[in-house]
Amino acid sequence: MNKNSVKNEQIAGLNHINIIENINDIMPAEIIFFFINLEDNNAVEMLNKLKSSFHGTLCIIPENLKTLLSEENPIDLSGLNIINFPELTFTPFTELLPGKYIGHKKTHEIINLLKEIGYNTVLIKNVSGINVLDRFQANFFSSGIQLINNGFDKKTIDGVLKFRFGFTHGIFQLMDVFGIDKVFGRYASLGLNIPDIPENMYNAYHHNKDMINGFRNYIDRTSLIPEDDIYDINPYDVISPVINLASFLVKYVKPADLDMFLKQDYGSQKGIFSMADSIGINNIVENLDKNYKKYRLNLYKPCGKLLKMVNKKNLGTLTGTGFYKYNSEIMDFGPVKYRSVDNYAHILMDRPETLNALNDQMWEGLRLALERANSDDNVLSIIITGSGRAFSSGDDIRMMENWQDSIDASLWLDHYANPLIDEINSTNKPIISIVDGIAFGGGCELNMLFDIVIASDRSVFSVPEGLIGALPPIASSHGISLMGRRLFRYLLTSEWMNARTARDIGIVDLVVPAEQLPFMIYEFTEKIRRNSPMSIKNTKKIINEYKIKFRDLERLAGNYLAINASSQDFKNAQRAFINKEKIKWRGK
Repeated sequence: MNKNSVKNEQIAGLNHINIIENINDIMPAEIIFFFINLEDNNAVEMLNKLKSSFHGTLCIIPENLKTLLSEENPIDLSGLNIINFPELTFTPFTELLPGKYIGHKKTHEIINLLKEIGYNTVLIKNVSGINVLDRFQANFFSSGIQLINNGFDKKTIDGVLKFRFGFTHGIFQLMDVFGIDKVFGRYASLGLNIPDIPENMYNAYHHNKDMINGFRNYIDRTSLIPEDDIYDINPYDVISPVINLASFLVKYVKPADLDMFLKQDYGSQKGIFSMADSIGINNIVENLDKNYKKYRLNLYKPCGKLLKMVNKKNLGTLTGTGFYKYNSEIMDFGPVKYRSVDNYAHILMDRPETLNALNDQMWEGLRLALERANSDDNVLSIIITGSGRAFSSGDDIRMMENWQDSIDASLWLDHYANPLIDEINSTNKPIISIVDGIAFGGGCELNMLFDIVIASDRSVFSVPEGLIGALPPIASSHGISLMGRRLFRYLLTSEWMNARTARDIGIVDLVVPAEQLPFMIYEFTEKIRRNSPMSIKNTKKIINEYKIKFRDLERLAGNYLAINASSQDFKNAQRAFINKEKIKWRGK
């Protein structure tokens, strides 16, 4: 065997192991790593001789796996450990395929030895599963190239991975590091089709240009900064094909091994399967199915494993079971549903038949749910959503119709509204609302108190209390204090705002297509999880102290609402709204 044929990076990892070429000198060894060119007949003859006479653990590291797995291969593999060093990994990884008669003890001896010399090992269950990591990486690249074919920019795609998924680098950064010729050469060696690519990329590949002349010059990595257009790409389009292949590969590898690879090679906080559970197996399959129907590419064809999981309702953290199992706490507070799982609590307003109108039970349920989340040390952030086609249509008119005078309105404020407002303004965990559809009246105003508001591009906002003889106590106090005079117009006219106008005013932080909303829960709970809990807690205390400054103004606004509630106009407006009649204002 010619040791000069062994890759430099492999030798570097094995530098304290003797490399010898005389077969008689290695017989006393306990473990032998055999680097071999399987097209060299002399080397194959030496290996077969070694197999028949050596009684230790024999590991072969072939230069060409395709030759190893070919039908013409003259070597009996059952008694061998096969070690593969994937070419497209950023961090040191090996793939270990134990022979049929190799026991667990010997297998773990090899894994420990490889770890000692700096390599993480992915254990392969089946010969046909070899090259798992290179195939996994190639699928990542194919996903990115397909997005380029769909008109997106490489910098934007890498920005999605870096700033939305939290990876340390993007697809095209890695491709530049490996070299385009090496990446596409690896596609060919694996028998994979090179994806359709724009002409400039093909020319770069065709001329074997290296990383300096790659897809993008990434030598100065500070050039990759977050831009608004990273929210133009559906993150499911990036990650679903990768999860799809990973789900197929579980027949060859343990999920934990591929999770480890994604964490180490991309610097991800979560592995590919725990990420899949968090963003929803159902959402992944839905995305794959949509893209497969559109593009007819096998990249997007849902694998059987995912389809079975959806059929069995094993959807991930949503149902408590996916690739892994999760403990969750589920509680009902009247029309408010509470569920804590992973590292966050999800609070759902669930009166879809009334567009999640805020009645007494909803106000109280929201407060109790927030109290529960705030008292749970495992909860790092709180998500609030509405079921159906609304976040919330605002205060329930039938509830307000029961107010006979200002005393009833004041009692309601003291009993329901003020305690919820105080709970929101004292909660020491970030509150994130996900708005999809209508957010009117109190439903709009509550969002002014939350820490982060994310809305779909089909959402609509309004503070139309003036149309029913009331007024918006939160918007006219906290809202103005936090957002300024641009809110005046909407308080005084009851006009509707689309999501982007609400963002410009300051009610909303981010506007995304509705199909991205499930991912936004994952994205922002993960972003918060990466921070120090103590830092988050103390920052929230400062934020809350600021908001409490406007408590007296908010209570004053509540008093004016109570005064309005005793007016004839208020009573007439409630009645007219319920009966769908035109309101006649009398000014008293």
